[in-house]
Amino acid sequence: MEKTQQITITRFTSGEASIIEDEVARERALTIILNGEELVTLLCSPGEFDYLAAGYLASEDIISTAADIKNLSVNEVTAVVRVETVGKVSTELTYKRVISSGCGRGAALYSAADVNSLNPVTSKLNVTPAQIYKLVRDFQHHSELFKETGGVHSAAIAEPVGIEFFTEDIGRHNAVDRLFGRAILGGLDFSSRMLLTSGRISSEIVSKVARRNVGLLISRSAPTSSAIELADRLNITLVGFVRGERMNVYTNPGRIVGGQQAPGGGAAMASSTGTQGP
Repeated sequence: MEKTQQITITRFTSGEASIIEDEVARERALTIILNGEELVTLLCSPGEFDYLAAGYLASEDIISTAADIKNLSVNEVTAVVRVETVGKVSTELTYKRVISSGCGRGAALYSAADVNSLNPVTSKLNVTPAQIYKLVRDFQHHSELFKETGGVHSAAIAEPVGIEFFTEDIGRHNAVDRLFGRAILGGLDFSSRMLLTSGRISSEIVSKVARRNVGLLISRSAPTSSAIELADRLNITLVGFVRGERMNVYTNPGRIVGGQQAPGGGAAMASSTGTQGP
């Protein structure tokens, strides 16, 4: 399924106008039908709807593993995914929908009580600063759709030695959910892996990785204050502003070999002199 569309635009350069062909990211409205009832419609990039649906349900704590899914069918033409779970799902979920801080209007089903019930991550993953810098460089080189359109976010699941799964979507939350859906359906163990994302790290992203027991969350962008507080409480190592051989480590730096503990708390900064990127 094509993820880009060619359109004709007028480009101005130094006051001069020209007519050119340009590539833009395609957008689809994906509807998830859960146990016969419409659950949510997500605005997303086309393709791999099964991964996105499974990842979304896992992020909202509706399923935990592939074994919780009795049947999953995709209609690529109408962009509808029908999911039947092994156990029943409370209809109260449909009344807990909130608007997240995602790109556009991202729908999330969890409440503050759900976030407060999350358990600290037990991942024992260790990684060196050099490994993080190399992973982020490789991550950027994977971003073909972004290079073509400039209109998508990227996410990847990686081990210290390299990237395993990579995906792109018009929404940063969708990109993360697509990854988790692919990994869940494939039975992947998350405790020895980390997540890389191109977008801002918000508390919703932190809660998604906490549910999968991911111990290290990395971005080239900034985290929010709530994301830092939640990552600190959930024992997640939160890294932002990875640029070249600089990065900010905001919480739980013990997983980064050679990282130094900041005075007076769980947050630290490695290879950086401040919290602002270049």
